[in-house]
Amino acid sequence: MHPAWARSLRDQCGHAGVSFFFKQWGEWAPQNGAAWPPGDAWQNPHRHRWVSPDDGRAKPFGELTGTDDLAWAHMKRVGKKAAGRELDGQIRDEFPHHPHIRQVDCHIAAVGGS
Repeated sequence: MHPAWARSLRDQCGHAGVSFFFKQWGEWAPQNGAAWPPGDAWQNPHRHRWVSPDDGRAKPFGELTGTDDLAWAHMKRVGKKAAGRELDGQIRDEFPHHPHIRQVDCHIAAVGGS
């Protein structure tokens, strides 16, 4: 998923006053130029992809070609746990609240006999 898509959904929800919950990036995490060593992308090209902002199409790291590709996002396959849930440095755990439904904190207690 291109990071701009998640940002757009977050912004649209904010403008509409709707809760936004960002579950996770999945296997692929966005990379910014300062956070990744470029040598890794060339040594492990199978772990790096470019993702189109228009249709989500992905292409291998070595195929970035010219200025038409500048909006493509650099994504690295790091695994779901490592990719995490942060969108622009924040975890978004918003849920809708209904005024007539009491929010209950659920805890599961083990029931056992002695």
